[in-house]
Amino acid sequence: MCRDKTLALIMRSTLLLITGSIFFFLLNLTLQERLRPSWAFYLGLPLWCIGILCLIYDIKNYKSFYSKKISWKQKLLPSLHIMLIYPYHIVASVGYFETNLKRIYEIDNRWFLCALIFLFWLSTCYIMYYSNRKKGIMGKLKPHWRPLALTFQSIIMITTIIGFFTHAYMQLGIVDSMGNVQQDLKTCLYFSTVTFSTLGYGDFNPTKAARGLAAFQSLMGYLTLGVLIGLFVSLLNEGPQKTKTD
Repeated sequence: MCRDKTLALIMRSTLLLITGSIFFFLLNLTLQERLRPSWAFYLGLPLWCIGILCLIYDIKNYKSFYSKKISWKQKLLPSLHIMLIYPYHIVASVGYFETNLKRIYEIDNRWFLCALIFLFWLSTCYIMYYSNRKKGIMGKLKPHWRPLALTFQSIIMITTIIGFFTHAYMQLGIVDSMGNVQQDLKTCLYFSTVTFSTLGYGDFNPTKAARGLAAFQSLMGYLTLGVLIGLFVSLLNEGPQKTKTD
């Protein structure tokens, strides 16, 4: 690994450490109620985007860090960057947004949550698409392992989206057939799963405050399932195309 790439890697690690520390600093201000929930999201979103951009860059350029020509000593720094720096940034950002999610429902700014989850969805789709290409990280796996890897990525993506909206419904509540508002975990998880899959049995309905989020989740369900089906079809079609060229 050349000197310029090593320096760029150190700069990205330093940037992630700084943004993670800022997350913890803002989290302290949030817990002391010295920072408004809306401003907490506005300040945290660009910091979160920095981590996503660094992750996308590392995925696209992983070959320069783990080439066969590079010794194990040169691979040590990228390994520390992935196993230590990224978890630090993820823990800081998740703890920060989780704390502020409990307060954001007190104000009428829920569409900002939709923008946040949509940005997460776009970045996740791009990472999944690029990593599952033939030249990507997953493309280096054996053919029988690649569908399993894509399935694992899909499960993480779907459960994350369902879990996010489950948390939202637990705060805003859903209405059962008797007109009672339910906010327990099992009921909200069931309603979030049904809404994501766009089944819509009709036994539960969102409250007035949660209607926008429920409509947005059903749209996310359509888009997510369409993207995942497209990735699986393109992955399965690589085998026959390869045999034809041979």
